[in-house]
This record gives sequence, C-alpha cells and structure tokens, in this order.
Amino acid sequence: LVVQYTYGTVFYVMITISSVTCFCSVISKIVCTLTDPSDPCIVGDIKSTYGVEKPEFDREKQGHVITADNFCQICTVTVDQSSRHCSQCNKCVLRFDHHCDYINNCVGKLNYSYYIVLLLSSAIYSVIVISNVLFILYNLCFKE
Repeated sequence: LVVQYTYGTVFYVMITISSVTCFCSVISKIVCTLTDPSDPCIVGDIKSTYGVEKPEFDREKQGHVITADNFCQICTVTVDQSSRHCSQCNKCVLRFDHHCDYINNCVGKLNYSYYIVLLLSSAIYSVIVISNVLFILYNLCFKE
C-alpha cells in the first residue's frame, strides 16, 4: 500500500515547519538540561561553612529551609528573595518554578525561556506529526 503524494508547495512548507520545530525541540531540550538554574550565590556543589558536605533535603524533617532573612540552611548561603530550595537537586534555584523530570533539571529564571520554547516547539511538532499520520490513514482507508 503506497500513498501517492503531490509534492506541491504545501508538502515543502510542512517539511520545513516540521524540521524547524523538531530542531528547536532538540536544541532547547539540550540547553534546558545543560543550563544550571542555581542561584548565583551558589557556586557548583559547594561545601558548607563547616567543611562538610551539605545535608540531603528531607521534606519530612525540614519544612522550609530558607529562613525569613533569605538564608538557606542547607546551602549555608544567603540567596535571592525569589529563590527556593529544590528537594531533588538539593540546591537553591533562582525563581524556582518546578523540577522537571523530562529535562532532569529544575526550571527557574535562567532556563525558563528555553523551557517555554521546548514546550511550544514540541507541541507544534506533535500536531504536525499527528496530522500527517491522520492524512496518511485517511488516504489509505478512503481514497482507494
């Protein structure tokens, strides 16, 4: 069963749009994954002021680790007012939105715009793929 396509302008436009959105999805996922959204006060995987590794964040034991004066008790550093401590990454993130398992990273101020590009380009690419599959199925089932 072979579906015959007319290689007109619409075909080339769809190929171009799907290629661009796929490329944007891949690049924005890579950038989101590799961008460290940590608060600028946090440098790498710092040790506490006492010379020992910072403790793991346990939500059952520690409710709020950032005090009213913006001091993180786990990272032992004063952070920005909009920072929150991520329990999965165990670090403070500037304008923390959420921890995304898909990019295996936190979403914060430093990678939020790339995350939005990832969501939009992935959604557009998904719509294009689904519409192409439906078009092919329609031609296979009803055009014979």
